[in-house]
Amino acid sequence: MTIPIKCIFQGGGAKLVTLLAAAEVLEELEKSGRVVVTEVAGTSAGSIAAYAFAHKKPTELLRARMKSAASSVIEHFSSPPGRVGILYKIYKGRPIFDETKLHEFLRSTFSETEADRPRMTDSRIPVHIRVSDIKNGRIHTYKPEDDVGVENALIDSCAIPLAFRTHVSNSPYADGGITSNLVDNSIFRDPTGNVIAFSFPRGAPYQFSDVPTYLMSLASTAIDASVEEARSRIEAQGGFVCELPNEYRTFDFRDALEKGLGDEHFAATKRVIRAKIEEALAYFERADRKLNLETDLLRVQRFTGEMFERIMKLFPFGVSHCSISCIAQSLETSAGADGLKRDRQIKDLRIEAKGASLIAFRVGIGREELYELGKDIRWEVRDNAGSKLSATHGVIESEQNGARVWHSCFVLDAPLPAERAPVRVRLMTSHVGIMKELLNGGSEWMRTVCSQDDDVQVQDFVFAYPERSGTFVMTDLLDNYHRATQKPDNLEGMRKAWCAGEKMNESDLEQYVNGLLSLSDYAYIGWRCRDMQPKSYAGALIERAS
Repeated sequence: MTIPIKCIFQGGGAKLVTLLAAAEVLEELEKSGRVVVTEVAGTSAGSIAAYAFAHKKPTELLRARMKSAASSVIEHFSSPPGRVGILYKIYKGRPIFDETKLHEFLRSTFSETEADRPRMTDSRIPVHIRVSDIKNGRIHTYKPEDDVGVENALIDSCAIPLAFRTHVSNSPYADGGITSNLVDNSIFRDPTGNVIAFSFPRGAPYQFSDVPTYLMSLASTAIDASVEEARSRIEAQGGFVCELPNEYRTFDFRDALEKGLGDEHFAATKRVIRAKIEEALAYFERADRKLNLETDLLRVQRFTGEMFERIMKLFPFGVSHCSISCIAQSLETSAGADGLKRDRQIKDLRIEAKGASLIAFRVGIGREELYELGKDIRWEVRDNAGSKLSATHGVIESEQNGARVWHSCFVLDAPLPAERAPVRVRLMTSHVGIMKELLNGGSEWMRTVCSQDDDVQVQDFVFAYPERSGTFVMTDLLDNYHRATQKPDNLEGMRKAWCAGEKMNESDLEQYVNGLLSLSDYAYIGWRCRDMQPKSYAGALIERAS
């Protein structure tokens, strides 16, 4: 079966030779009927590789031309002026390298005669070339239908600031890698379908010891971060990222063009890349297109909201059937600026498996501001025997009752059999004076919204306080809304979908007294709500006993 694919090539300077090897493998797979490439896109050196594939001449012939033209490029790009010479050129508004040398290199590779200079409309398949529009502060894409010369489009995409162009250059465009060294699916006419992105793994950590190396590290960090985001978006939409061998630094042109284009080394590189492309094709061929638990989830380290939703749809996921919101309040003064000690807040959930195993779940701790797990909130996941489980975690943005909120989401490192559920997820954080109104004779409240797709069987609200600070009671928040010192928002939503509760007795609270907080000389009160419907509210008002 022939698999239709679209391909994206990351930028990388001298890494062009590795990208060219990928293009040649694709051409061989296309000739054998294994794939049909419908569109390609690239940035900087990746745009050259993308166009080499889209050119009407065979990629192997273009590589031979490139190898023949390499000598003048090697000599020029491998012999930059010294640091003083570079600074002098920049001061005078002159680029470090001569852009005409790059024009000559591309002309020798893609044109047989002066009159035979290809245009974007001449490609055998659509090709998209990304550049940075630094005059207007935005990205720009040369599209397949643009009647412009390919040579100029490629030069714009490769024009590294200061290296090829400066502030006196007569062009609004610069290297596309500044804004998107790796583009994502959105560059294509139809962003859906099978997409393979050819990218490179991160190199060693950046080292800087002076101003130039520090500035280089800043620029590289920004570029790498944009690549990581693009990779996440590509994978979230079902695409596959092929990591290519990272053998050359950006300006290692001598090593790349002399060694990398050598027949033996080029053939070895192609073998490595072919195996990676076959892995991508095997992924596309899977009938259910599910993520492979043993391989694909290892790539989901910083999963986005889209990726998480995809995992939830494809795998047995968890539903919170028991949820506990517990706040321990000191209600004591201290030497702090606001006269309050920190409160401790715990969110405890029991996650049931849906299906034979559990792999992913969303924790219903919606927050109206972005937070960071491991920093703002500490967390742990354990099975029903108390064994700690390893999981990838993230915070994703979503919409809840028309408002933007952030939720905690988890993907276990390995599928958990249903018999080891329910899983207990505990999130712990601290606040200063979260219940401070109680000190002044006012009231406070606790509230939650059920973000699960199924009912939550039990939702407990627990409040712990020092016995010497007085006596407190809990009542239904909606019924006693008028007594709240600071009124909760969205009263209308609460009235439409409210889950009433009841006071917890001593036996109900015993598990919290013994195991949840282990606070001596503290009293506990609680409010329990049962069978919360999806998107419904529940909560309790806390007041001093009269």
